[in-house]
Amino acid sequence: MLNEERVKHMTKLAFYETKGGSDDMKISFYHKKDYIGFNTFWSVFWMTAAYIALVAVVCITFMGGLWETLESKQIMTIILAFIGIYLVLLIAYIRFVKNIYKRIHARAYHRVKKFKEELEQLEKMYEKEDGNE
Repeated sequence: MLNEERVKHMTKLAFYETKGGSDDMKISFYHKKDYIGFNTFWSVFWMTAAYIALVAVVCITFMGGLWETLESKQIMTIILAFIGIYLVLLIAYIRFVKNIYKRIHARAYHRVKKFKEELEQLEKMYEKEDGNE
């Protein structure tokens, strides 16, 4: 005979597994610091690549004719300004991204923990039913 409560439990667990449980499992598999560090590294890498591309476009577009009229001191000031802007953006971006990945990991870890607790409850239901028969 089917236990209606157990079927509801199994349906709930199956729904979670198909709607993002596998992603949560992958995320929670990592230690928190490893997950945050790995994803922060790649985010910073792509942010740096985008900044370099943006600086290149700006230099090509706006400074095409200016490079011949600028003195070396002015060129150095412009380069230092680009580096300064990059460092400010980098620090802000790292803080922002770390917080995001910290939240993502915490939420995934919590959902996986809840999923495991639900599995244990389901197992107890089976044991209770086997003990009654």
